[in-house]
Amino acid sequence: MRSSCHLRSCCAALIVVVSTPSSAYGFALQEVSPPDEWRAPINNVLLGGIMVGTLAAVQLDLTDQLDKGIRPDPEGENSLFRKIPRLLDSYAVLAAAGATFIVGELADDRTTSQVGLHTLETLALTSLVTTAVKVTVGRSRPGFNREPDEFDSFNGSDDYWSFPSGHTSRGFALATVLTLELVDEASWIPYVAYPLATWVGATRVLDEKHWPTDVLAGAALGVLSAQIWHGIRRDEDAPGDTPVLTLRFPLGGG
Repeated sequence: MRSSCHLRSCCAALIVVVSTPSSAYGFALQEVSPPDEWRAPINNVLLGGIMVGTLAAVQLDLTDQLDKGIRPDPEGENSLFRKIPRLLDSYAVLAAAGATFIVGELADDRTTSQVGLHTLETLALTSLVTTAVKVTVGRSRPGFNREPDEFDSFNGSDDYWSFPSGHTSRGFALATVLTLELVDEASWIPYVAYPLATWVGATRVLDEKHWPTDVLAGAALGVLSAQIWHGIRRDEDAPGDTPVLTLRFPLGGG
């Protein structure tokens, strides 16, 4: 079942996400925005645009060649190559983040405890948002001769929870939160974390669990969720050097 309501739902969600007051992200602004002015970090707008744009392209049958062009190999699902990246989306990661938080608290090491806590919070937020979008969009998973443009919103079945990829969104959220929290101390982190997150997404396509466009949207959602939560949680005295997009709307008045 195809309907423009899927696109409208995601557009509404995007507006809520990116139009959150800039002060909530911890960005220092030069002035208070008047009521007819809308502000959002540019990179968050771009990431949200990737999500909505991907869904719009699917609706308009612009991505059929991409979604059908990659041949999955579900028989290799249990290979070591496929199993390793799943560790990035497992209880082991949650346990490690929880342990990091506890160790930091016991050692009175604020940086360590914050890394653990912010990682747990980011993964929880990403999972919540991803599930909400999955249920709302209701895109069918590949397999059983299903088409990439088959939708059934609020179906309730996991078979229609394909968009976006949850493994991918959490993998990229983890890579992003670790980069944001630790890149000053360990500049190599993004060069390892993001390729691993990409590996997670690739295996989801090979395992015939997701269409390629599900993975693309999942990656954007994961990075977006992590950036938003990092902005909310960072200290108030952090420098506000993130570019901000400002749009003005004629809402009446002189």
